[in-house]
Amino acid sequence: MRHLKVAIDGPAGSGKSTVARKVAEVLGFDYLSTGLMYRYVGLLFERSGKSDPHEILKMVEDLHFELEGNRLKVNGVFLDEELLSERAGGFASKVAAIPEIRKILSKMQRELAEGRDIVVEGRDIGTVVLPDADLKIFLTASPEERARRRYMELKERNEKISYEDILEQIKERDAKDSSRSIAPLKPAPDAVIIDTTHMSIDEVVNKVVKLVNDLRTGGGRRVIFSKTLGFCWGVSRMVELIKKLLKNGEKVHTFGDVVHNDFVMNELKKMGLIVHDANDILSTRRIEGTVVIRAHGLPENEIEHLNAIADKVVDGTCPNVLRLFELGKHLENEGYRIYLFGRKDHPEVRAFLGHVAKATLIEKDTEFSGDRIALLAQTTAAMDEFKKTIFSCINDVIEDVQEMRILNTICKETIVRENEVKELAKKCDAVLVIGGKKSSNTRKLYEIAKSENDNTYLITSPDELPENLVGKLGIASGTSTPMELIREIVRKIEGEEVLKDEQ
Repeated sequence: MRHLKVAIDGPAGSGKSTVARKVAEVLGFDYLSTGLMYRYVGLLFERSGKSDPHEILKMVEDLHFELEGNRLKVNGVFLDEELLSERAGGFASKVAAIPEIRKILSKMQRELAEGRDIVVEGRDIGTVVLPDADLKIFLTASPEERARRRYMELKERNEKISYEDILEQIKERDAKDSSRSIAPLKPAPDAVIIDTTHMSIDEVVNKVVKLVNDLRTGGGRRVIFSKTLGFCWGVSRMVELIKKLLKNGEKVHTFGDVVHNDFVMNELKKMGLIVHDANDILSTRRIEGTVVIRAHGLPENEIEHLNAIADKVVDGTCPNVLRLFELGKHLENEGYRIYLFGRKDHPEVRAFLGHVAKATLIEKDTEFSGDRIALLAQTTAAMDEFKKTIFSCINDVIEDVQEMRILNTICKETIVRENEVKELAKKCDAVLVIGGKKSSNTRKLYEIAKSENDNTYLITSPDELPENLVGKLGIASGTSTPMELIREIVRKIEGEEVLKDEQ
């Protein structure tokens, strides 16, 4: 019989420990609190008297954790109530910020979860510790409600601390946990998000138990997610850069959409981003404030013009795109004739041709010539189409050129998403590809899925959900699609009961 793993994540005070224990009790599953492991290591570090956190690594490696039902033992001794104190929680946060310790403890937690029906709770369980969990739950609640719960819990233990102090600690911890570079606190793409602010513990427990029972009886997992969802790294970097500038009170301008997604652009405009027409750069004479160069990049002459007319220019060009520009210039300097595969109307292609002046965009009637030629691709180009172009080029020039170089400059994440959506389309009854209709990579994913499954839809908002979706529904997204939009669409699916399963 296959064992089930349930991962429960969430910030402090969201109810995850109480819910996880009760769910495990109702289902007869084992229960593991990963937070207790961090609290124990935190106290161990504090009591060791060592000044360098890394000195404790050897001590951590020598620990042997065991799980007996719902109780955790370390080196043969059960962990005690002292670990539930606020003091221990503070020590846990310190050691949790050390990547090496997180790596060791995550490995131990995975080993403890193997070979049993188990509920595992803590932070980054669904994203890092158990990314293969059968069910992922992310519990949340307002900071005020979480502070109230924690205050009542500590009051029962006769710990003296004010509600205001707890609320401040929770807000600080949320900020640290969500922004840390190692395993930041966030829901897994395929997690069921439950806001417990206005729910009783029993209501939350019953909801989770139902989801688990649906899985057991084959009624769950009606919505199947592509493994890679939401922003890619380059888009996330771009959006966070602009948000940071706006939050710092700067007047921020861009020429053209920074990403091809209306949901994201509307959010940034509400925050104060000023968006000018992409074709107006050279005709603009003065910009007060900061101009951010969008992720697709700009031609060199336009960058020079912006530096001359703006108070400040910040380059938000995706590093993968910058690498393409640099490769093109380098190869051209070495004497190669450059050919680029991409869409003529795409801003990245326009920018490339402004950096590599003698490059030729490959079109249907392009004739390849030159003793030494190099083929490159737009970073979001379709890999299958690029391959076809390569074979066509080889047939055309094989007798005429002395040297031909082919460089795969397509972003690896776009290739991964292509492969994932192809497999998703094969095993689902219908597929939703979520993203902007002006987005090159989103349209490409839609076309790939459509070639495998006629019931494929490209949608940009919950309002565009098709009617009468039945069976298994696959969900994929472009690289400029935010997780918030994906979750809004899934919530609408659940709310309208288009699919019977709550996931």
